[in-house]
Amino acid sequence: MHHYLLFFFFFFNIILTASSIIFSITPDNGYNTTSTFITIKGENFDTSCKVYISAANPYMAGNIDTFGEALDVFVLGNYAYIADGSEGLQIIDITDPVKPKPAGNISTSDKAYGVYVSGNYAYVADGSAGLQIIDVTDPATPKITGTFNTPGLANSVYINKNNAYVADYDSGLIVIDVTNSNSLSVISNIHTYDKAKKVYVSGNYAYVADGNAGLEIVSGNYAYIADNLSGLQIIYITNPVSPFIAGEIDTPGWARDVYVSGNYAYVADGSAGLQLIDISNPANPGIIESIDTPGSASGVYVAGEYAYIADGNAGLQIVDISNPTNMNIISSINTLGSASGVYVSGNYAYISDVTEGLVVVDITDPVKPKIAGGIDTSGYATGIYVSGNYAYISDGISGLQVIDISDPAKPEIIGNIDTPGSASGINISGDYAYVADGASGLQIINKFNAGIICEAINFIDSNTITAVIPKGLMSGGFNIIVGNSNQEQDVLSNGINIQNQPPIVTLSADQIYGSPPLTVNFTAIATDTDGSIIKYEWDFNGDEIYDTTTFTNTISYTYITLNTYNAKVRVTDNDKAATESAIEIKVYTNILPTVTLTATTTSGKSPLAVNFIAIAADTDGSIIKYEWDFDGDETFDSTTLINTITHTYTNSETYNAKVKVTDNDGGTAEKTIKIIKDIKRIIDGRYLEAGQFGLEISDKITQSSFEPFRYRKQRYEVGICTILNLELQRFY
Repeated sequence: MHHYLLFFFFFFNIILTASSIIFSITPDNGYNTTSTFITIKGENFDTSCKVYISAANPYMAGNIDTFGEALDVFVLGNYAYIADGSEGLQIIDITDPVKPKPAGNISTSDKAYGVYVSGNYAYVADGSAGLQIIDVTDPATPKITGTFNTPGLANSVYINKNNAYVADYDSGLIVIDVTNSNSLSVISNIHTYDKAKKVYVSGNYAYVADGNAGLEIVSGNYAYIADNLSGLQIIYITNPVSPFIAGEIDTPGWARDVYVSGNYAYVADGSAGLQLIDISNPANPGIIESIDTPGSASGVYVAGEYAYIADGNAGLQIVDISNPTNMNIISSINTLGSASGVYVSGNYAYISDVTEGLVVVDITDPVKPKIAGGIDTSGYATGIYVSGNYAYISDGISGLQVIDISDPAKPEIIGNIDTPGSASGINISGDYAYVADGASGLQIINKFNAGIICEAINFIDSNTITAVIPKGLMSGGFNIIVGNSNQEQDVLSNGINIQNQPPIVTLSADQIYGSPPLTVNFTAIATDTDGSIIKYEWDFNGDEIYDTTTFTNTISYTYITLNTYNAKVRVTDNDKAATESAIEIKVYTNILPTVTLTATTTSGKSPLAVNFIAIAADTDGSIIKYEWDFDGDETFDSTTLINTITHTYTNSETYNAKVKVTDNDGGTAEKTIKIIKDIKRIIDGRYLEAGQFGLEISDKITQSSFEPFRYRKQRYEVGICTILNLELQRFY
């Protein structure tokens, strides 16, 4: 007994010694707008080390328990709409995904299985009560505006244009005209022979999940349904008013999956293996070849000249389909468990194996496939999807497993999300996945939590490696994960904190002082280098309480009470970082300034240079500017900070020159002075009768007698009349 304990201790100690151990990360913070170069110190690093990061807290961004059983979810804008079983429709405000909150709810007649939102309406597949149409214009007070009782059990609904496509279980697919919610009518009904549970519409095609069957659409106007015991159903759906079964063929086994390529449909037919069906004439499909696989065919994927069959306990079967009339199994490989799904990408087939997790098969030579790698998952792997360097495994009660397959020989689990209930529906929006999780309600998952491989990993020595954390992460703490060639990992929790670059904002106003009522137009100029501004909050009186929130950067406010206010705006970006900017607004009764205007000369000949002097005073402040209107046209020609200025007149006119002074509170005062410019002779040497001006001939004629004239006089005696030779000049 002691020998066994000693051996166990020795073996366990070897594993610990061989594992990578992280001591520190430098630096331990970065920004999401730029890549961050980090140095990792520790022990037992090797040249095959990989570095990952995953969000540290938490895997679930947020969650909320609904009253019933969340069976489906639809996300639109800031709301998630939950088909909540016997509790009807639940509307959840997800403006802050970390803190979702109830926004509204409404009970439906039976049990809400599915939901689709279009415009201001939510369409609910309500079991035996059929289709329910709910007005959600105001999410707080939803109301039912229309109902239609379908003959079966409404499980799922999809809206396309003015038609609702309802998967109605025993009654197949029902198409309902929802143009007028008060007058609903069936356009068409087509039976699918099995249990229609889910429907998806795209273009001219309706995709129906019919019981345990699958569906694949490739081209043309047909839907191909693997219909369990009913075999293959081909449905013509170009005209939604009159869809019909264009052809059907009963396969000998249970049709579990179908893949369509060209004129052929490849059906994974359970215990009957692979069925090859000619669909060149959809009205008369025919089995042209079949091959009995040793296991139970549940998944099929066609790539090139080969069909890859997930064959249950018999693992992966590779079938040569280059000659459709003479298919044959060219190779197989045991995946050790029960192969349930298959996805082919490049030279590898990725198998979801119920008990063995992910199995990667090298199919570079399809005749000689070989296991390239694999990794066991904690649950039961029933489905697989591959995208880029990641494989996503639906793992039964263990939720979603995310596996790095950048090196297919050494796949590594870099993240998993275990939902507390039974995930039955998912919707992706932005950076979050919204999961309808049965009795556990709505689960909101941050996609970054799955794990991200770092870039430019460089082995320095067994104690030091460097890596680059990519930009674009959400802000928060991230775990650093290092894995070595033995697939052993060490995690440094909250090893690095990624910070959001806060937005930049400047607040301005069209006026900052004046007498009440004072209306001020505010403008906030805001930018965000790593995102966008989502809201503006305004505090007009500086009491630290924001008076209103807008989605635009301008607003007006009228001040009534005399005071000095520290008006403020706070802008928030899409990563919840906020920045403030303030401006002082002064509201009081201002004593206006006074001003007098003088000039060094007010008349003269062209060119006439005039020096103006404005004598101004402000008893409760100071003069901040002088504005000058030289020609009296009410347009100020110049602005100065001093009280003197010179202007030269060149045209012959009489001008009302003006100055306006402004004090530091915006008060103004004006003063005008007349400038008479350029004396011009209009009559010179002309003999005029003095009586022409109504004057007596006299040596005592004065200038004032002829205003606005000046004159020179000469007296001439001509007979009995005295003529006065006047030279008349007039001011302009």
